[in-house]
Amino acid sequence: MKRTVLVVAAVLTASSAVAAALPRQIELDGCVEPATACATNDVVTLNEGKRKLSFAVETLRLRSTHGTTGGVLQEMKLRPLRVHGPDELVHRLAPGAHVRVRAALRLKERYLLLQSVEPRE
Repeated sequence: MKRTVLVVAAVLTASSAVAAALPRQIELDGCVEPATACATNDVVTLNEGKRKLSFAVETLRLRSTHGTTGGVLQEMKLRPLRVHGPDELVHRLAPGAHVRVRAALRLKERYLLLQSVEPRE
């Protein structure tokens, strides 16, 4: 019986450690300020090289299971995030752009790894 409890505890600890090591998969709908018709007070600062962008978040969706949208958004607003990804994706984050961003988010390390940036109407 003790052996079963130890095995279950080890499995739960290992799975928690793996989940914590994986980045959050997120989707952000919003616009790069200054933009027209983008009504939100939730603004995240994105740093890409020497560029500093203000991204107005209209909708945040978590594609992974850990965390809440409110908690993650609040944490993102505290300090700037470094943006990484292919140049063709990073340069789509231009002032005035209305986009949907799919990315891997590492809050502790403060970076956003772009996977796709698509225009929105």
